[in-house]
Amino acid sequence: ATAAPAPEAAGAGADQAAAVASRAAAEREAATQRFIALLAASGVDPEGSWDDAMKRTVNHADYRALQTLGDRKAAFERWGRERREAAEAAARAEERRRKVDFLTLLKGRPELTSRTRYPEAEALLGKEARWLALADEPEREELYEEYALSLERKEGAERRAARQARMAALRALLEREAVSAKSQWRKVHAALGEAAEMIALDKVDRLSVFEEYIGSLEEKEEQAKQAEREAARRADRKKRDAFRALLRRRYDEGLIPLAARWRDVAAELEAAEEHGLAAGQPGSTPQELFDDFMEQARETYSGHRRLLRGVSGAPPVTAATTADEFAAAIASAADAGSEVASLPRASLAAYVAELKEKAREEAAEMERSIRKQQRSAIEAFQGALRGLMGATLTSATTWQEVAAVVSGKAFASALAEPLQRQAFSELHAEVKAAEDKEAAAATGAAAGGGEKEAGGEEGGERKRHKKRERRRDEGSDDDDERRKRKKEKRDRRRREKEAGEASESG
Repeated sequence: ATAAPAPEAAGAGADQAAAVASRAAAEREAATQRFIALLAASGVDPEGSWDDAMKRTVNHADYRALQTLGDRKAAFERWGRERREAAEAAARAEERRRKVDFLTLLKGRPELTSRTRYPEAEALLGKEARWLALADEPEREELYEEYALSLERKEGAERRAARQARMAALRALLEREAVSAKSQWRKVHAALGEAAEMIALDKVDRLSVFEEYIGSLEEKEEQAKQAEREAARRADRKKRDAFRALLRRRYDEGLIPLAARWRDVAAELEAAEEHGLAAGQPGSTPQELFDDFMEQARETYSGHRRLLRGVSGAPPVTAATTADEFAAAIASAADAGSEVASLPRASLAAYVAELKEKAREEAAEMERSIRKQQRSAIEAFQGALRGLMGATLTSATTWQEVAAVVSGKAFASALAEPLQRQAFSELHAEVKAAEDKEAAAATGAAAGGGEKEAGGEEGGERKRHKKRERRRDEGSDDDDERRKRKKEKRDRRRREKEAGEASESG
């Protein structure tokens, strides 16, 4: 078996074949060019037939430069196509040159304007060679109309530019004359109406420039006012921020408690400079800023309080506990996380104050309960004493007599001696007041007996008047208070009755 050729050998063979093909193509192109040259030299018509071309060239040696008849005919067709394309390109170039010359002719005549019609231009330039070079009349007229249209656009642009320049000159005049935003057109026109800048424009353009200039001045003034308002708003905001910072500092220092109201701290805050600045700005008042701050502080404290309540190892709070002591103790609690340890001092102080207030309320409630129990025991003692002594209990009765009576009785043992003395003193005062009232009533009845008939009608009127006053006084009392007194009276009578029965059985 024959071994496969090496890659290097295969590549070399391909290069050699490509070189051979390239030389063959070059030789073929050279033979084609020789045949084409023969066609041109023999006077062959590019638009003629192949038979005529063959008759003119068949006897020449270069006729056989191409080996086959098909190659010769293809070369003839190629030569004809190239000659036609060259002729067409030359014709187009010539047409462009004639148009360029025509436009150059028109541009060289300044008397031609956009308003000059074609017949006028033809009468003026009709004998010019460059005019006549465009033999096609419709094409010449179309080209002229395009040129006139370009002139019209150019003249329009020039007119607009000139108008803008005149308007700019008038605006500069208004600036030099210091025309203000409050100036009136009537007065300005009377003062500057003879100026060249004013005369150069028509009335509409003059008024347009004036209104535009005044509008620009008003816009600048409005921008300046807006900048002033914005600067004032920023300054006012800084004043409010300074007052908020003051509230924050005093709150963090514990000078403003969480339960504080404006009336509690107004006097101290009004002495601060920040309060005076905040009070002089049109935004939120110092009291409104304080209320907003305290509302936010309470919302913040609500979350902090939940964290503190969740610390199981929190230290107890007494009346002497300070916020710093509580903070140090809470930081060392076993389950106090970093979040609790980093709570602000104000929240810790508020929590300590809340616990103290709660303890005070519980102590006050316990004290009220004790006093209520004592009061009940005193009233029970008084009721039992009334039932035991009956009519013998008078204002002349002494404590020693009472002590001897209640000695060994069950109802007396429920009350300490100091409270027994207090109960007797109150009861003694009531008995004495009742005796004094009865004595006064008896004295008044004796003194008024002789005058009863003479002043019967007047006395009856006084009684009716007093009765009406008593009813009105009773009606003005609070319903709850009246019911409470009636209930206490019933309870006292019931306890006195029970105490009397118990003493008799004893």
